[in-house]
Amino acid sequence: MKPLKNIYHYLEILFFGFSLQACQSPKIPQILAGTDTIEIIYFSPKGKNTLEDERFNIRDKTFIHELLYYISDKDTLIDYCNYEGVMKFHKARVGIVLMEAKFSTHQNCSFMTFQYQNKQFTRLIQPGGVTFLRLARKYKDAIDNEDLL
Repeated sequence: MKPLKNIYHYLEILFFGFSLQACQSPKIPQILAGTDTIEIIYFSPKGKNTLEDERFNIRDKTFIHELLYYISDKDTLIDYCNYEGVMKFHKARVGIVLMEAKFSTHQNCSFMTFQYQNKQFTRLIQPGGVTFLRLARKYKDAIDNEDLL
């Protein structure tokens, strides 16, 4: 009877470990491992059509890592202002979208929100990430041209 009791004890520990892991908040570096392209689409102001120049791609690995660095792994409750656009994180070489996240870089309201395993998460975009996204939008033509990087 003792070995059977040990098996039950082992199964309880294993189940507890899996349930604890399921409750943990997802880590951005794990979700987005292998990202080779970030597609950024800025929403048009109300009453205007979406313009092609409001869409660009970041393919440079240094830029991708820099942007990911500025996205917090901690959940935040901020999501009370309008979204400015959406970021799509691609593993383009194999045709997979790893994640799609709406975002805002408004003052005192910089965040991104996304779904992961059928749950909604909101993450703070730190000030360096806000600056990065604003500069990327300003210089989108240079960033989107692979020949320049």
